[in-house]
Amino acid sequence: CTLPSKLYELVSAPKKPGRTQQSYYFPTASTLSKAGIRFKACDGNVSSIKYHKRKLQLDLPRLMVTDSTEDRLRNLLAYEQTSTNGGELCRYAFTMDSLVDTAEDVAILTRAEVLVNHTGSNERLVNMWNDMCINIALRTSKEWEEMKQDVLEHCGSRWRRWHVEFHSTYFSRPWYWVPIFVAFLLLGFTALQTIYTILGFYGPSLHP
Repeated sequence: CTLPSKLYELVSAPKKPGRTQQSYYFPTASTLSKAGIRFKACDGNVSSIKYHKRKLQLDLPRLMVTDSTEDRLRNLLAYEQTSTNGGELCRYAFTMDSLVDTAEDVAILTRAEVLVNHTGSNERLVNMWNDMCINIALRTSKEWEEMKQDVLEHCGSRWRRWHVEFHSTYFSRPWYWVPIFVAFLLLGFTALQTIYTILGFYGPSLHP
């Protein structure tokens, strides 16, 4: 049997870095991180991918990457491509392919324990994901598309970007406010001293 066409759409993944079909990609992990979206590792399968709009959190299954991981993933993807059911692994691969574009992206996902890297190199994971979805047909779904749209809408909000940048610049580093606070404190003391000096000078002449 075949799945109804409304449930999924076949899309062939373009080669990077061209990404000629940008609408089927998420922003990278570093871009999402700068937009205030956090990553959380889940102990589940590829169907556990979920985006929480209120918490600005993207849940992703934890993946332990070893020297044999790439071959295993490719074999599983090839098997899923020949099957009329599923598509979850392809969506997971497309998601990770989108998130990972540089070593910085790998570092962010590693810190979140989404990727547990036992290969000894972040660049190796970059190459693995950048080549994983070439010539792979994506079976997209309504839930996956809605999740992607929510993420893109958040990243596309200029006000949210300004808010995140302001917060990360001024509130993520408490020491940044110390010199500013001291400067205002000194300015206040100087103003008070000036006022008392003026009052002391003109004070006697104000009283007959």
